[in-house]
Amino acid sequence: MNGDSVKERTSFTYELGSYGQVRAFLADLAALSERCGFYPNLHFDSRSVRVSIEPEDGRTLAEQGSPFVPAMEALARARAEER
Repeated sequence: MNGDSVKERTSFTYELGSYGQVRAFLADLAALSERCGFYPNLHFDSRSVRVSIEPEDGRTLAEQGSPFVPAMEALARARAEER
């Protein structure tokens, strides 16, 4: 897992072991988005997912106190451990 932060954008790349893990992680992210009311940009292939987050009102999600990023990181760790 790799997270790169800059003021304008935050992106995270998750390398997973299989297409099944990618699909499961995407389903997890969809449910998390529904709970948090936040929908990031997603790019994926058969073994990885890249999540790009644009700040709202010039503030990152962390600055807004959003639980999205920590919850997403926990979901990615859980899926990566399924290998």
